[in-house]
Amino acid sequence: MPELGWAIILVIIMKAVFSFWQEFKAEQATESLKKMLPSYVKVIRNGHQQKILARELVSGDLIYLEGGDYMPHRGCVHVQHRAIVQPAPELRRHF
Repeated sequence: MPELGWAIILVIIMKAVFSFWQEFKAEQATESLKKMLPSYVKVIRNGHQQKILARELVSGDLIYLEGGDYMPHRGCVHVQHRAIVQPAPELRRHF
């Protein structure tokens, strides 16, 4: 019976190693595919929003970023923060 236990443990370890190796290779393949795809960026150029290749960025382009967008490596961030302050609505409790 102890032989069966060791065999099960060996199978579990082999499966873990194989799964790790498979996931590692898949991650490498995904990264290499990402490098081959062109990178686009949304810019405001001449007052119009356009989608261009990131390598076509020039000085003076305003980069339009939304949630989840990546910042191009040649970009510079200027943050303009506008706070809208409104009085809180009156809360009424009903007991």
